[in-house]
Amino acid sequence: MVLERKIGEIKTTDVVVDFGDQKVVERLADRIMAHEYFAVDPNTELTNAREEIIMKAIKCRFLPDPVVLVAGADFQNGGETYLVIAEMVGVSDFGKRIIKLVGSSEQLRQLHQNGGLKEYPELAETLRRKKEILYLKLFDGV
Repeated sequence: MVLERKIGEIKTTDVVVDFGDQKVVERLADRIMAHEYFAVDPNTELTNAREEIIMKAIKCRFLPDPVVLVAGADFQNGGETYLVIAEMVGVSDFGKRIIKLVGSSEQLRQLHQNGGLKEYPELAETLRRKKEILYLKLFDGV
């Protein structure tokens, strides 16, 4: 189970990555691109998408705002989308960024709008667990 307890501003579920380390950035890009949710359109080359993630990671070292590194989707569950976001850790940590995984579901949004009181909490918990597993697959040990 992934802990949600906060330590200062960084939760224990957050992974801090030094974007100044080229090898770490490349390993992160490889892991993301290897996952089916972030797989590239067969008509484009994998190296282009990988290089795009690396370039965004390098660029975000100089930006104070969060940067979306890549977007993906679970095509088996049509309405689920995921974003990998890099956020600044602190002013003193120039190249370090917190990597976050944000997910949403069209089905969850519709249940919320239509007042699916019974189904909403069950689906929300399922998606939360799914996101935690995906987070560990992508970022554990990076």
